[in-house]
Amino acid sequence: MALSYRNLPPLSALRAFEAAARHENFTRAADEMLLTQSAISRHVRTLEDHLGTSLFERRNRVVKLTTDGRKLMEAVSMALSHMSTVTQEIRRQRESGKLTVGMLTSQASLYMVPRMSAFRRAHPDLDVHIVSLERNPDPLLDDFDVSIVVGHQNDPRFRSDLLFLEEAFPVCSPDYIDQHGPMQGPADLLDQTLLHLDDATWIGYPWPTPINWRTWLSRYDIELPLPPHGLTFTSYQMVVQAALRGLGIGIGWQHVVSDLIAEGSLVRPIPEICRWDRGHYLVVPSNRVGRADVEAFCDWLKAEVSASVCAPETPQVMRRAHRKR
Repeated sequence: MALSYRNLPPLSALRAFEAAARHENFTRAADEMLLTQSAISRHVRTLEDHLGTSLFERRNRVVKLTTDGRKLMEAVSMALSHMSTVTQEIRRQRESGKLTVGMLTSQASLYMVPRMSAFRRAHPDLDVHIVSLERNPDPLLDDFDVSIVVGHQNDPRFRSDLLFLEEAFPVCSPDYIDQHGPMQGPADLLDQTLLHLDDATWIGYPWPTPINWRTWLSRYDIELPLPPHGLTFTSYQMVVQAALRGLGIGIGWQHVVSDLIAEGSLVRPIPEICRWDRGHYLVVPSNRVGRADVEAFCDWLKAEVSASVCAPETPQVMRRAHRKR
């Protein structure tokens, strides 16, 4: 189940907890954050009440992290470190006059990077800084000039344009088809090695369920056994790399595997496709709408998406997907 950001504890409490956990001392944490020791204690208590567990063992003036406290410390440290890095990157690029564009890592590596040479030819005077994230960009927090956001909600503080809706279908390497034979339909996938994306990857998205093999197969009234057979990865790029290496069959998102299919590195073993009303949006803060570099990038990307992601499926791709041994 995907979690809502609204279910997370206050950021101020997490920051206070991180300082207290790092120092293992509430007084030093209070000095660092320019707060009182009682304020740090209140923040920690807020977290403990929110989670229903103790985060520190309190012994006289010494505090030690509990097992749950260590788990939370690792997660909070990683999150705050990533936020700090991204913030510094954005500030540095803003000061240098570069256009900052934020998107998921899979979109950046598999869709955007192969097209940047075309953008440079069309706009040689525009400098772009691509910021890739392992989570869905949040325009309110990230402060990019342009963001590609999955499931963006309408907000008067931003202009949001729908780029495309999600489409997904099975993909694998030509060698995998050679070794495992042609398939006639979705039911044949149950006998194959399936490549799974860890459901935890979907945390923070605005939908109640992830799109995984269970969801995809249910569209064809096929139930995936528990536990599902195959390999599981924590990033979509790893799923794609595994498919390219012939390790199994992955769910191919049209917007990130279209180039690999066009060049023949990946094929579709069956023609079935599932579509969802889950949109990917081009989001621009209202105070940057009309800026020449922002509008140039947005116009270029819309044209690229129309010519690739939204282009009609070609017979050549389908013939390749049904190639025989």
